Amino acid sequence: MTLEEQLDIIRKICEEDDTFPPMAYCFVRDSVHKALDEIVKARRKIDFNDDEPPDIKGAALCRFFRDTLISRFGPCAIDVLDTWNIKKTSDFGKIIYKLISVEILGKSENDSIEDFDDVYDFTEEFVMPYKQGAMPGRQ
Repeated sequence: MTLEEQLDIIRKICEEDDTFPPMAYCFVRDSVHKALDEIVKARRKIDFNDDEPPDIKGAALCRFFRDTLISRFGPCAIDVLDTWNIKKTSDFGKIIYKLISVEILGKSENDSIEDFDDVYDFTEEFVMPYKQGAMPGRQ
């Protein structure tokens, strides 16, 4: 499926259900692809010759999203998430499973939407470290 076809599908999703804007879907889709690419690169470095497609669990994806958001938006990450109506990690799961339902993303038989529940608290990850003068994320 081409990028243009994916964007058309995302637009249609948002027309039917405006819970999350297209940018939220695009961020999640792009971040999932980037995370999977990083797994493939890591496998190559250790000469891991396996035809099995990479798999990444919900909690690990949530941490990847956190680190990407902090890297990209810094202390404004929480504001970006608020603009996208993403209030908790389970919202990432809702977006991912919507993208799975329209075949933009795939899943393994061991994956579950519950894997995204309560991975971390947004205030603790995106707000408190800046108030305390520390660098958030990267655990």
